[in-house]
Amino acid sequence: MSHAARPAPLAIRWSYDAGARRIHLATLGDADPAAFAVTARVQEYAMAATDCSHLRFHKLGFFATALYAAGEGVGSGLDLHDVTFDSLAFRFASAQKRLLGDVERSWPITLRRKAASASRGAANLTLYNCTFFGSEGHPQVNSGGSGMLFDNNLFEWSDWSAVSTKPQAYFDPSQTSSAFGKYGSGAMTIEIGRSYIPSARNVLRRNTVMHGGASVGIAITRASVTSELNHVAHQYAIQEDGGLMQMSGLDSDDPPEWGLINERNW
Repeated sequence: MSHAARPAPLAIRWSYDAGARRIHLATLGDADPAAFAVTARVQEYAMAATDCSHLRFHKLGFFATALYAAGEGVGSGLDLHDVTFDSLAFRFASAQKRLLGDVERSWPITLRRKAASASRGAANLTLYNCTFFGSEGHPQVNSGGSGMLFDNNLFEWSDWSAVSTKPQAYFDPSQTSSAFGKYGSGAMTIEIGRSYIPSARNVLRRNTVMHGGASVGIAITRASVTSELNHVAHQYAIQEDGGLMQMSGLDSDDPPEWGLINERNW
């Protein structure tokens, strides 16, 4: 909400009447909403990309909308690799639609390659020097692939709903896979999965996670993942479990040299 002459009242409660298609809004001090410009998020993605490579999104701002870049399959026209999100600013990028009757789906910032096997080669997907503020729920970034790099990003004041969601594919919303359309593990601000190529490790480096409601600040899973020089603080863990950092997903029969490195974080 905004107004040229005076600060907007804080919206403290709102509800949606589906029958009347009307939003009921309560403001701090019962200020009259008619005196203010009331705006609502109506767009999932400002831009969406697939079937491409060597693409860089640079110095863009996103308010109440997100960015999507994904290879949704393994066939011709469905893959994606060598994509970089560079110095992007996201504010309130994604949210569910619970009060509109949808309690499962989400449309988060997406940077992933569904074709993640070693035979497909490295994805080389990079999230560099980006800022994230006010996203709701898990995942904040739907990511996956071999050779991923999350470097020097800031995540703050996000995920206060304690929900896990089903992130949707943009070009084929009907699909259900480990990448799209299924619930994830939930409650992690940053979650990065395995690399299928030992020489193309997935790396989390110099990221800051501050003031979040999620149960886990950073979660890394097997194998060939490196987490170093990250700073995690003020995680409020509204689900009352988890930790600042979490390592998981190791099978009982995995050898000790499974290749997960977690060092010099604070």
